[in-house]
Order: sequence, then C-alpha cells, then structure tokens
Amino acid sequence: MADLDPAASPESGAGLERLGRRLLVPLVLGLLVGAGLVWSASPRALLVSLRKLDPALLPWVFGLSLVNYGLRFLRWEIYLGRLGVELARVKSLGVFLVGFLLSVTPGKAGELGKGWLVRELGGGPALRVVPAVLAERVTDLLGVLVLIGVGALPFRGGAWITALLLGAVAGAVVALTWRPLADFAFRILARLPWIGPRTPSLIELYNRLRGPLSPGLLLGALALSVVAWGAEGVGFWLVVRAYAPDA
Repeated sequence: MADLDPAASPESGAGLERLGRRLLVPLVLGLLVGAGLVWSASPRALLVSLRKLDPALLPWVFGLSLVNYGLRFLRWEIYLGRLGVELARVKSLGVFLVGFLLSVTPGKAGELGKGWLVRELGGGPALRVVPAVLAERVTDLLGVLVLIGVGALPFRGGAWITALLLGAVAGAVVALTWRPLADFAFRILARLPWIGPRTPSLIELYNRLRGPLSPGLLLGALALSVVAWGAEGVGFWLVVRAYAPDA
C-alpha cells in the first residue's frame, strides 16, 4: 500500500481537513431539506398517520433494519481488514454510523469523508479507506439490482427484466474481477471524446478497487448486500401492508 502513503503528507492532510469542514454545508442543507419535507407534509397529519401503525410491527421493522445495518457493518469491517486499516471496533462502528449522516449529501459523496474520520481516529491514511467506501456503493447497487430482478418475476414480462438485470449484475462482476476485460473496456473508453481524457483516472480508481473487489470478496459482499437490503425491503413491505392491506 505504499502508493497510498502520500495521503499522510501535510498537504493532503490539510486538504482532507478542508473537506471535513466543507461537508458541514451539504450536511446542514440536507437536514434542512428533510425538515422542510416533513413540514410541507403537515406534521399533524404525519402524526395521525403514524398512530395508525400497529405497534406490534415495530419490533419486526426495527429488527429487520438492524439486520440491514449489522450486515453492512460486517462488510465495512471486512473491507477495512482487507485494506490493512487497523481501527478499534468501537471507533469503526462510530465512523460507520456517522457515514449515514454524510449520506444526505448529493450522490452520497459525503461518505468519502469516512476516510478523513478514519485518519483522524488513527486508522492510517484517508485515501486507503476510499476504496472501501466505493466498494460499498458498488455492491449496494448490484445487490439492489438483484432484488429488483427477483421482485420483477411475478409481473408480466418480469422474466425478461429479471434476465436483463441479473445479466447486467453478472457482467459487472466479470468486468470488475477479470482484468483483461477491464483493460479492453478502458481501451475503448480512451477513444471516446469526452471520457478519453479521464480514462487514466478511471484506471487508477479501478486499481484501487482491485483489493476490495477481488472475486471472492466481491461475491461475498454482494451476498451480504442482497440479504441486508432484502431484510430492509421486507420491513418496508410490512409497513406498506399495514397502511394498504389491499395493495
């Protein structure tokens, strides 16, 4: 990991500290937007609606959400271990939870700030953690696509949607884990007018992701993502059924 050590330089550290301060602005804006949405929906009507929810469902909904967060934290820990990040379990959990606050930023870009938090807590260079954050997003996306594909089966034409999505996931897994195919794709991208100049950056990003997205780890993380988001989906289904039994 010697190529990542420059992140520990004073110049990089100053840049990360500026990043940390700048994250406060989108974070506050995100919270204000959320509060505005609640207010525009009429807080009183929202409270009335919440009272209709069967309290007996709450343990199930919260339990399924805990399964989601627990499995994703396990994946986070696995990634940190693979990247050689040594951080106490409690501190790692704190960074993981703070990441949910940072996710209110556009495109969840603020979650990259988790690398800065890890560095501040003594876990090593911040850039060493960035591949873990990116790998989380990749496996989350692929896991959700798998669930959408499976969920499409009962609908008309669902088999085609399922085949398309699962094929896309399989193609992404192959592209991320088989270097010759990735090199071939990069050669094609390098010829495109807009993406071509950015291809070296994409190659560097791909190289950084090679560790957390190795074949075995990618498939394991994908399985965790499917189960985690599947549990969250079941919890959401329980709430929807409580409000709309005939849906």
